[in-house]
Amino acid sequence: MKRIVILIYLLANQLDCFSQRQEYGVSAGVMNYIGDLSPGLSKTEFKPSYGVFYRDNIVNFFAMRYSLNYGSVAGTDQNWQFNRRRNLHFYSDIYEVSSIAEINFVKFGWSKFVQPATFFFGVGVSMFKFEPKATYRSGEVLLRQYGTEGQYMRHSRTYLPVTWAIPVGVGFKLHLSEKMVLALESFWRRTGTDYLDDMSNGLYTTDDKGLPRYTGYPDKVDMSKFNQMPHLDQTMTTAQTRQLAIELSDRSSEGITDPAIGFAGKQRGNPLNKDWFITIGGTLSYRIVKVTCNKGSF
Repeated sequence: MKRIVILIYLLANQLDCFSQRQEYGVSAGVMNYIGDLSPGLSKTEFKPSYGVFYRDNIVNFFAMRYSLNYGSVAGTDQNWQFNRRRNLHFYSDIYEVSSIAEINFVKFGWSKFVQPATFFFGVGVSMFKFEPKATYRSGEVLLRQYGTEGQYMRHSRTYLPVTWAIPVGVGFKLHLSEKMVLALESFWRRTGTDYLDDMSNGLYTTDDKGLPRYTGYPDKVDMSKFNQMPHLDQTMTTAQTRQLAIELSDRSSEGITDPAIGFAGKQRGNPLNKDWFITIGGTLSYRIVKVTCNKGSF
Protein backbone atom coordinates (compact mmCIF):
# COMPACT_ATOMS: atom_id res chain seq x y z
CA MET A 1 0.00 0.00 0.00
CA LYS A 2 2.84 2.35 0.87
CA ARG A 3 4.42 1.75 -2.55
CA ILE A 4 1.13 2.57 -4.26
CA VAL A 5 0.86 5.85 -2.36
CA ILE A 6 4.44 6.77 -3.31
CA LEU A 7 3.77 5.93 -6.96
CA ILE A 8 0.62 8.06 -7.02
CA TYR A 9 2.54 10.94 -5.44
CA LEU A 10 5.32 10.70 -8.03
CA LEU A 11 2.85 10.58 -10.93
CA ALA A 12 0.95 13.56 -9.59
CA ASN A 13 4.20 15.47 -9.20
CA GLN A 14 5.16 14.72 -12.81
CA LEU A 15 1.73 15.78 -14.05
CA ASP A 16 2.17 19.02 -12.14
CA CYS A 17 5.52 19.54 -13.86
CA PHE A 18 3.91 18.88 -17.24
CA SER A 19 1.17 21.43 -16.64
CA GLN A 20 3.73 24.10 -15.76
CA ARG A 21 6.19 23.81 -18.62
CA GLN A 22 3.94 25.38 -21.24
CA GLU A 23 4.44 28.66 -23.07
CA TYR A 24 2.15 30.66 -25.34
CA GLY A 25 3.58 33.33 -27.57
CA VAL A 26 3.58 35.54 -30.63
CA SER A 27 6.17 36.06 -33.35
CA ALA A 28 6.94 38.91 -35.73
CA GLY A 29 9.60 39.53 -38.34
CA VAL A 30 10.21 39.45 -42.07
CA MET A 31 9.94 36.82 -44.79
CA ASN A 32 11.89 36.43 -48.04
CA TYR A 33 12.26 33.91 -50.85
CA ILE A 34 14.92 32.22 -53.01
CA GLY A 35 14.00 30.62 -56.31
CA ASP A 36 13.89 31.15 -60.08
CA LEU A 37 12.84 34.79 -59.76
CA SER A 38 15.30 35.56 -56.98
CA PRO A 39 18.46 33.42 -57.03
CA GLY A 40 19.60 35.16 -53.83
CA LEU A 41 18.07 37.21 -51.04
CA SER A 42 16.94 40.57 -52.40
CA LYS A 43 16.91 43.36 -49.82
CA THR A 44 13.91 44.94 -51.55
CA GLU A 45 11.73 41.85 -51.12
CA PHE A 46 11.60 41.43 -47.34
CA LYS A 47 7.92 41.30 -46.34
CA PRO A 48 6.28 41.32 -42.86
CA SER A 49 5.43 38.01 -41.19
CA TYR A 50 3.46 37.19 -38.04
CA GLY A 51 2.52 34.15 -36.02
CA VAL A 52 1.30 32.57 -32.81
CA PHE A 53 2.72 29.49 -31.16
CA TYR A 54 2.66 27.04 -28.28
CA ARG A 55 5.93 25.73 -26.83
CA ASP A 56 6.23 22.59 -24.73
CA ASN A 57 9.47 22.62 -22.71
CA ILE A 58 9.90 18.87 -22.34
CA VAL A 59 13.32 19.06 -20.63
CA ASN A 60 15.88 21.83 -20.10
CA PHE A 61 17.67 20.95 -23.32
CA PHE A 62 14.67 20.26 -25.54
CA ALA A 63 11.32 21.82 -26.49
CA MET A 64 8.64 21.37 -29.15
CA ARG A 65 7.04 24.40 -30.76
CA TYR A 66 3.77 24.34 -32.72
CA SER A 67 3.05 27.45 -34.79
CA LEU A 68 0.57 29.14 -37.09
CA ASN A 69 2.32 31.67 -39.32
CA TYR A 70 1.39 34.20 -41.98
CA GLY A 71 3.66 36.14 -44.32
CA SER A 72 4.24 36.96 -47.96
CA VAL A 73 6.99 36.50 -50.52
CA ALA A 74 7.78 38.13 -53.86
CA GLY A 75 10.36 38.09 -56.60
CA THR A 76 11.06 39.90 -59.84
CA ASP A 77 13.57 39.60 -62.66
CA GLN A 78 14.09 43.36 -62.48
CA ASN A 79 16.21 42.91 -59.33
CA TRP A 80 18.76 40.82 -61.24
CA GLN A 81 20.62 42.25 -64.23
CA PHE A 82 21.13 38.89 -65.93
CA ASN A 83 17.40 38.07 -65.82
CA ARG A 84 15.82 41.44 -66.62
CA ARG A 85 15.13 40.56 -70.25
CA ARG A 86 12.91 37.66 -69.12
CA ASN A 87 10.72 40.23 -67.30
CA LEU A 88 8.70 37.95 -65.01
CA HIS A 89 7.55 38.59 -61.45
CA PHE A 90 5.26 37.15 -58.78
CA TYR A 91 4.02 37.65 -55.23
CA SER A 92 2.16 35.30 -52.89
CA ASP A 93 0.73 35.07 -49.39
CA ILE A 94 2.01 32.22 -47.22
CA TYR A 95 -0.18 30.44 -44.64
CA GLU A 96 1.83 27.91 -42.65
CA VAL A 97 1.36 25.43 -39.82
CA SER A 98 4.58 24.01 -38.40
CA SER A 99 6.06 21.71 -35.76
CA ILE A 100 9.67 22.44 -34.78
CA ALA A 101 12.00 20.69 -32.34
CA GLU A 102 14.22 23.14 -30.46
CA ILE A 103 17.53 21.90 -29.02
CA ASN A 104 19.05 24.25 -26.43
CA PHE A 105 22.84 24.46 -26.21
CA VAL A 106 22.72 24.68 -22.37
CA LYS A 107 20.16 23.91 -19.68
CA PHE A 108 17.65 26.70 -20.08
CA GLY A 109 15.22 27.98 -17.46
CA TRP A 110 14.66 30.28 -14.50
CA SER A 111 16.43 29.05 -11.37
CA LYS A 112 19.94 28.83 -9.94
CA PHE A 113 20.34 25.34 -11.42
CA VAL A 114 19.93 26.40 -15.08
CA GLN A 115 20.88 29.24 -17.45
CA PRO A 116 18.59 32.21 -18.22
CA ALA A 117 19.91 32.44 -21.81
CA THR A 118 20.91 29.99 -24.53
CA PHE A 119 21.50 29.59 -28.22
CA PHE A 120 19.36 26.91 -29.85
CA PHE A 121 19.06 24.88 -33.03
CA GLY A 122 15.68 24.07 -34.58
CA VAL A 123 14.43 21.63 -37.20
CA GLY A 124 10.94 20.49 -38.07
CA VAL A 125 8.26 20.07 -40.69
CA SER A 126 5.50 22.33 -41.95
CA MET A 127 2.63 22.53 -44.39
CA PHE A 128 1.82 25.76 -46.16
CA LYS A 129 -0.55 27.24 -48.72
CA PHE A 130 0.56 29.63 -51.45
CA GLU A 131 -0.97 31.25 -54.54
CA PRO A 132 1.42 33.04 -56.92
CA LYS A 133 -0.01 36.19 -58.49
CA ALA A 134 1.22 38.89 -60.85
CA THR A 135 0.24 42.35 -61.96
CA TYR A 136 -0.84 42.51 -65.58
CA ARG A 137 -2.54 45.35 -67.46
CA SER A 138 -3.09 47.23 -64.17
CA GLY A 139 -4.89 44.21 -62.71
CA GLU A 140 -4.04 41.14 -60.67
CA VAL A 141 -3.97 37.62 -62.11
CA LEU A 142 -3.69 34.24 -60.39
CA LEU A 143 -0.84 32.66 -62.35
CA ARG A 144 -1.55 29.05 -61.38
CA GLN A 145 -4.96 29.15 -63.04
CA TYR A 146 -3.49 29.89 -66.46
CA GLY A 147 -0.96 27.08 -66.74
CA THR A 148 1.83 29.39 -67.84
CA GLU A 149 4.19 26.49 -68.57
CA GLY A 150 1.67 24.62 -70.68
CA GLN A 151 0.31 22.33 -67.96
CA TYR A 152 -3.17 22.33 -69.51
CA MET A 153 -1.74 20.94 -72.73
CA ARG A 154 -1.28 17.58 -70.97
CA HIS A 155 -3.44 17.71 -67.84
CA SER A 156 -6.76 19.03 -66.61
CA ARG A 157 -5.12 20.95 -63.73
CA THR A 158 -1.83 22.59 -62.75
CA TYR A 159 0.33 22.20 -59.63
CA LEU A 160 -1.22 22.08 -56.16
CA PRO A 161 -1.10 25.27 -54.03
CA VAL A 162 -0.40 23.30 -50.82
CA THR A 163 2.89 21.58 -50.05
CA TRP A 164 5.39 20.76 -47.30
CA ALA A 165 8.57 22.43 -46.12
CA ILE A 166 11.50 21.57 -43.85
CA PRO A 167 12.32 24.50 -41.52
CA VAL A 168 15.91 24.60 -40.23
CA GLY A 169 17.28 27.45 -38.15
CA VAL A 170 19.14 28.88 -35.18
CA GLY A 171 18.24 31.37 -32.52
CA PHE A 172 18.91 32.85 -29.10
CA LYS A 173 16.51 32.65 -26.10
CA LEU A 174 16.53 34.90 -23.04
CA HIS A 175 14.42 34.87 -19.88
CA LEU A 176 13.28 38.48 -19.37
CA SER A 177 11.63 37.44 -16.13
CA GLU A 178 10.36 34.33 -14.41
CA LYS A 179 7.51 34.03 -16.90
CA MET A 180 8.56 35.99 -20.01
CA VAL A 181 10.90 34.58 -22.68
CA LEU A 182 12.30 36.56 -25.62
CA ALA A 183 13.94 34.90 -28.62
CA LEU A 184 15.64 36.06 -31.83
CA GLU A 185 15.83 33.55 -34.66
CA SER A 186 16.25 32.82 -38.35
CA PHE A 187 14.69 29.83 -40.10
CA TRP A 188 15.26 28.65 -43.67
CA ARG A 189 12.57 26.49 -45.28
CA ARG A 190 13.29 24.11 -48.12
CA THR A 191 9.90 23.60 -49.77
CA GLY A 192 8.45 20.65 -51.62
CA THR A 193 7.57 22.70 -54.69
CA ASP A 194 9.36 24.45 -57.53
CA TYR A 195 6.23 26.50 -58.27
CA LEU A 196 6.15 28.90 -55.33
CA ASP A 197 6.99 31.52 -57.99
CA ASP A 198 4.95 29.81 -60.78
CA MET A 199 8.21 28.86 -62.50
CA SER A 200 9.99 25.56 -63.03
CA ASN A 201 10.83 24.54 -66.58
CA GLY A 202 7.66 23.33 -68.21
CA LEU A 203 7.60 19.60 -67.43
CA TYR A 204 4.55 18.78 -69.53
CA THR A 205 5.54 16.42 -72.31
CA THR A 206 7.53 13.24 -72.99
CA ASP A 207 10.37 12.22 -75.28
CA ASP A 208 10.31 9.45 -77.88
CA LYS A 209 10.89 6.87 -75.11
CA GLY A 210 7.93 8.06 -73.11
CA LEU A 211 10.08 9.69 -70.41
CA PRO A 212 9.34 13.15 -68.96
CA ARG A 213 11.07 15.96 -70.82
CA TYR A 214 11.75 19.51 -69.69
CA THR A 215 10.51 21.69 -72.51
CA GLY A 216 11.13 25.19 -71.16
CA TYR A 217 8.77 27.72 -72.72
CA PRO A 218 5.67 25.99 -74.10
CA ASP A 219 4.86 26.13 -77.79
CA LYS A 220 2.62 29.18 -78.20
CA VAL A 221 0.78 27.77 -81.20
CA ASP A 222 -0.06 24.61 -79.26
CA MET A 223 -1.11 26.67 -76.22
CA SER A 224 -3.58 28.57 -78.38
CA LYS A 225 -5.32 25.27 -79.20
CA PHE A 226 -5.41 23.30 -75.94
CA ASN A 227 -8.90 22.56 -74.69
CA GLN A 228 -8.50 21.41 -71.07
CA MET A 229 -8.14 24.89 -69.60
CA PRO A 230 -11.14 25.99 -67.46
CA HIS A 231 -13.11 29.06 -68.45
CA LEU A 232 -11.89 31.39 -65.68
CA ASP A 233 -13.34 34.77 -66.57
CA GLN A 234 -16.89 35.12 -67.85
CA THR A 235 -15.99 38.43 -69.52
CA MET A 236 -13.41 36.68 -71.74
CA THR A 237 -13.88 34.17 -74.50
CA THR A 238 -12.00 30.87 -74.44
CA ALA A 239 -9.64 32.15 -77.11
CA GLN A 240 -8.95 35.31 -75.10
CA THR A 241 -8.22 33.23 -72.00
CA ARG A 242 -5.74 31.09 -73.92
CA GLN A 243 -4.09 34.20 -75.32
CA LEU A 244 -3.73 35.64 -71.82
CA ALA A 245 -2.02 32.41 -70.70
CA ILE A 246 0.46 32.79 -73.57
CA GLU A 247 1.16 36.43 -72.68
CA LEU A 248 1.71 35.58 -69.00
CA SER A 249 4.09 32.79 -69.97
CA ASP A 250 6.45 35.09 -71.87
CA ARG A 251 6.54 38.79 -70.99
CA SER A 252 9.95 39.54 -72.46
CA SER A 253 8.66 41.85 -75.17
CA GLU A 254 6.47 44.08 -72.99
CA GLY A 255 7.17 47.77 -73.47
CA ILE A 256 9.94 47.24 -76.01
CA THR A 257 10.16 46.66 -79.76
CA ASP A 258 12.47 43.63 -79.55
CA PRO A 259 10.90 40.24 -80.25
CA ALA A 260 10.01 37.93 -77.36
CA ILE A 261 12.71 35.52 -76.21
CA GLY A 262 10.41 32.67 -75.18
CA PHE A 263 10.42 30.21 -78.03
CA ALA A 264 9.41 26.56 -77.56
CA GLY A 265 12.12 24.56 -75.82
CA LYS A 266 14.08 27.52 -74.47
CA GLN A 267 14.84 27.20 -70.75
CA ARG A 268 12.44 29.24 -68.63
CA GLY A 269 13.42 28.23 -65.09
CA ASN A 270 15.49 25.67 -63.19
CA PRO A 271 13.56 22.47 -62.41
CA LEU A 272 16.44 20.94 -60.42
CA ASN A 273 16.22 23.31 -57.44
CA LYS A 274 13.18 23.57 -55.18
CA ASP A 275 12.10 26.98 -53.92
CA TRP A 276 12.98 28.30 -50.44
CA PHE A 277 11.57 30.92 -48.12
CA ILE A 278 13.06 32.26 -44.92
CA THR A 279 11.91 34.08 -41.80
CA ILE A 280 13.98 36.37 -39.60
CA GLY A 281 12.50 37.85 -36.45
CA GLY A 282 11.68 37.49 -32.81
CA THR A 283 9.25 35.76 -30.47
CA LEU A 284 7.83 36.73 -27.10
CA SER A 285 6.20 34.06 -24.95
CA TYR A 286 4.56 33.74 -21.55
CA ARG A 287 5.23 30.77 -19.29
CA ILE A 288 2.12 30.00 -17.26
CA VAL A 289 3.75 29.40 -13.85
CA LYS A 290 7.12 28.66 -12.39
CA VAL A 291 7.91 24.98 -11.97
CA THR A 292 9.22 24.03 -8.54
CA CYS A 293 8.76 20.26 -8.58
CA ASN A 294 12.49 19.50 -8.78
CA LYS A 295 15.82 21.31 -8.82
CA GLY A 296 16.25 20.72 -12.54
CA SER A 297 12.97 22.41 -13.27
CA PHE A 298 12.21 25.26 -15.57
